[in-house]
Amino acid sequence: MDAMKNKTIVLTGGGSGGHVIPILALLPEIKENFDKIYFVGGSGIEKTLVKDAGVFYHEIHTVGLDRTHVFKNLKIPFVLFKAIREQKRFLREIHPDVVFSKGGFISLPTVLAARKLKIPCVAHESDLSLGLANRIAGKKGATILTGFDKTATLSDDFIYVGFPLRKEVEFGNASAAVKKYGLDKTRKTLLVIGGSMGAKKLNDVLAQSLDVLLKDYEIVHVTGKGKNEIPEKQGYHPVEFTNDIGDLFAAADLVVSLTAPAMWSRSAISWWTLRKHISFSIYRML
Repeated sequence: MDAMKNKTIVLTGGGSGGHVIPILALLPEIKENFDKIYFVGGSGIEKTLVKDAGVFYHEIHTVGLDRTHVFKNLKIPFVLFKAIREQKRFLREIHPDVVFSKGGFISLPTVLAARKLKIPCVAHESDLSLGLANRIAGKKGATILTGFDKTATLSDDFIYVGFPLRKEVEFGNASAAVKKYGLDKTRKTLLVIGGSMGAKKLNDVLAQSLDVLLKDYEIVHVTGKGKNEIPEKQGYHPVEFTNDIGDLFAAADLVVSLTAPAMWSRSAISWWTLRKHISFSIYRML
């Protein structure tokens, strides 16, 4: 590991927790191998998470593909070109040895700027199929790492590595969650997760079913930022986002999740570790 000292790495990703939390899971290993660590992201959830982790944060502005308002996409080339130019200037200043991307539109300017400067890039894909940013990164010469072995079969250049997992997710503290959320230990606990961005339809279904579910369960609901719209009731514990998901997994008797495949993997690991029933409600069309 000493051979990697005096090295600099740039981390990038954002837009949702799934594009930054896996990077944070790697920080202990990254810190052992790199002296200087920079994170490039936007103004979203990644900014708070990365700063809380004590990593230098460099904020950029770019825009993602809008599939609803098509004409808004006309500005993408201009915004992207400006962001790439700014990132080339930033990368020249810090001279990184490698760029690691977790995907998402916010990562693209850094990856493209790095490739123009001949800086090695590595990108990790958590879904079964590559997201748009990682597809572009791969075409520009980035090394693609995959969370699923099936994804790695799509190209001889892809490398299967699995998912980054924080130790605290695998070894959660049920008592800590009970205390923090004021759970009634005499009742079973239902954990409902819509991912860091939330899931409106899942939230709507829960709202309609809440009174019935509360007869049998304490409910902890990860609503997503700005999506906490259900009135407070005894036994119902909403939270927009949480960093203690491992504790919640440990405390839960049942988990209902509408989210990305990476969460399936993290929950499956928690099932094996905690020997409890994990249930998924997956609506890929939502």
